[in-house]
Amino acid sequence: MNRRKIAATEAGDFEEVDGVFAGGDCVTGPATVIKAIAGGKVAAANIDEYLGFKHEITSGVDMPPVRFDDREPMGRVNMTERPASERTKDFKLMENSMTDQEACQESARCLQCDHFGCGLLKGGREFKW
Repeated sequence: MNRRKIAATEAGDFEEVDGVFAGGDCVTGPATVIKAIAGGKVAAANIDEYLGFKHEITSGVDMPPVRFDDREPMGRVNMTERPASERTKDFKLMENSMTDQEACQESARCLQCDHFGCGLLKGGREFKW
């Protein structure tokens, strides 16, 4: 049992309870927007299937192919924290804000996570689900 999270399966349902679904931060814990969107799509597709439908939803957007030749590979910015000895004396935020340079780096990262098959949804980089 993992405290602070709902124990749903990767499909967003529960083994013990039929017809109940969960997704987002309450299942995965704090994560990225990409994971939140993927979790919502997975839950929507599984609820649709549970209700006896097989709707095909298209994005209606023509996306250009992914290009990596114009971007430098970079990871996420690791947030720094204030020392514990300092935090015990006030109610200020625990994490420090990003610097301007870190914010620019984070906003320049590639968000094409589906290109690498990281999406949980059927079809990966396809534009229907």
